[in-house]
Amino acid sequence: MTRPTTPQQQSNGLRQLIPGATTLGFGWEDDGDPGTSLDLTRPPSACSPFLAVFDTRTGTALHEFSFLVSSDGQYERGHMNVVALRAKSAAAVSSELAAVAQPSFQACAEATAIRRFYEIEDGSILGVSSRLVYLAVGGANVLWRATITSQAPNGASRTMEMDVGYLGAGDRLVKVRVATCGCNPPVAAGELLPGELPALQSIALGLSRA
Repeated sequence: MTRPTTPQQQSNGLRQLIPGATTLGFGWEDDGDPGTSLDLTRPPSACSPFLAVFDTRTGTALHEFSFLVSSDGQYERGHMNVVALRAKSAAAVSSELAAVAQPSFQACAEATAIRRFYEIEDGSILGVSSRLVYLAVGGANVLWRATITSQAPNGASRTMEMDVGYLGAGDRLVKVRVATCGCNPPVAAGELLPGELPALQSIALGLSRA
């Protein structure tokens, strides 16, 4: 007789999808489980059409990492937030991946980046844009990159960027947010921060395993 999977077992299975700090590499600090995520508790209103898979999830694992490469080793120059969930069905995951790949998701990606901007930056927003980007991640994935240009109180120009990614297989879905501070130079192509691509590849590999 097969016993039903308990919530604790579901969570443990999802935790195996979380990349480790060693996968991300130099400069990353493991912040652990934050206990909650704004993607679950206070998503931007522009993201409302894409929340069904989160609202009906049956298991969740959360994790965060900070990128601390700076002269004193303390200043956070980037951040990664990971939400791994078990959806009510594989169809729900497929539907979510299809939905976030549409142009209508652009408003959600930009609103999510704006929320982060007001958490970590000062100054005035001059412009916001977003686009789909393609990294050699593997598996079913969708990745948006939002860019915010701003003017700091001292008049300096700054550019903050955020990747909002979704990876899924079967009834498992992982949402990843990777954000830089305006102190980093803009990224024309490739990963926003060193270690982002290995982290995404690790998640994709985990999802490929039954």
